[in-house]
Amino acid sequence: MAELKLSLRDTKIREIQQSVEIIIENKMKAMQQGILSAMDNKMQAMLEKLEKKLENSVEVQNGLASKFQDLQESLSSLKNFTKPIPPKFEQIGERYFYIEHKSKQNWFAAANTCRQMGGHLASGRNEKEVRLIMKKLHVNGDYWLGVNNLANQGDFVNLGSGISIYFDEIIPNFRCLSLSIRDWHTKDCYDNKHFICQADEI
Repeated sequence: MAELKLSLRDTKIREIQQSVEIIIENKMKAMQQGILSAMDNKMQAMLEKLEKKLENSVEVQNGLASKFQDLQESLSSLKNFTKPIPPKFEQIGERYFYIEHKSKQNWFAAANTCRQMGGHLASGRNEKEVRLIMKKLHVNGDYWLGVNNLANQGDFVNLGSGISIYFDEIIPNFRCLSLSIRDWHTKDCYDNKHFICQADEI
């Protein structure tokens, strides 16, 4: 009888131990999951902060690049205008131009006239500048620019700087470039047209 009681007691103890072990194991799992969840939340928060910092860094870099480009253009303009602006030239954008609306000359004569005035036949530095010049042109006018491919057909060169300019939308049927209020075109260099001069070389 005593042995039966001891056996029942041992069984009860084992059951209690097993229950305690299960409870402890579950508690440990819950703690591990809680720790992992907390770590995951912290990592996620850190990643979000890093992403925001990276975004801000990219925005700052873009802003600095834009400001640097503006400063370069301003510096370039200052370098170009250490000499006085020739008479009759007007500021269009950041540079100075003279637009001849009345008389017409062939490309070579127009280039010579611009030099006599203290400038060169014009060449737009960028699309924004070209658009500003276009606004000043007469509706039916066609104006010589300082760009040609006289040396090598298809290789357009800036008359003032000697730098090659690539035009993917122009078919080089002729050797000299002209500008209207709508677009630019290649024309016979001996055609008589209005012309545009610029005060600097570039």
